[in-house]
Amino acid sequence: MTTRGELRQAWLDWHKWLMHNSHLMLARQIQTNGHFDLCLAVIGVRRSGKSSITVQYAASSGYLDQTFFFNFEDPIFLAGAQVEVIDKLISIYEEEMGKSPKLIILDEIQNVEGWERW
Repeated sequence: MTTRGELRQAWLDWHKWLMHNSHLMLARQIQTNGHFDLCLAVIGVRRSGKSSITVQYAASSGYLDQTFFFNFEDPIFLAGAQVEVIDKLISIYEEEMGKSPKLIILDEIQNVEGWERW
């Protein structure tokens, strides 16, 4: 069982990564077929640039500093994670940042059991 402190540290690590590495992402062309005010799923084969596209979108939309980013391939989840962990991580973000995120990027979300119900 992962503690709240471990979750906080894992989120802080990913938040630092996002803030310090977003400019290093290889630019990708973003094509959409409409509005995605509520949800956008970026799908594709492994190592095709899905994460880069989401981070590029956060930066280009002006929301980078208001983005919750977490990669669920983080070793903290090797034993598996339940869907409740998403709510815990978002609440940690809100406590640390003092507000809700404008954009949420859940990278490798398929590693969280029951994510589709969230």
